[in-house]
Amino acid sequence: RSNAWLTTIVLPKALHARGIVEALHARGIEARMNWKPMHLQPVFKSYQSSRLTVSEDLFTRGICCPSGPGLSDSDIEEVAANMLDLVRLNGQS
Repeated sequence: RSNAWLTTIVLPKALHARGIVEALHARGIEARMNWKPMHLQPVFKSYQSSRLTVSEDLFTRGICCPSGPGLSDSDIEEVAANMLDLVRLNGQS
């Protein structure tokens, strides 16, 4: 049985993930951008790193959705419906 610890999505490049997160917040749904890659964290700014394009891309297009064992089926359906609505409003279907 899944513990539903973390559910993420990766949006098409044409969509603005941060704008979708803000719109979800306006609808009362908690969401956030994927974690910032370690090599982009301020604490590691002075350290040498490679250009990690995949992790950077996932950070700019990825959204962490509400998740956890306390979510009901109706909560999940509400999040999914709102996400689909926002994606459609932003030009994708």
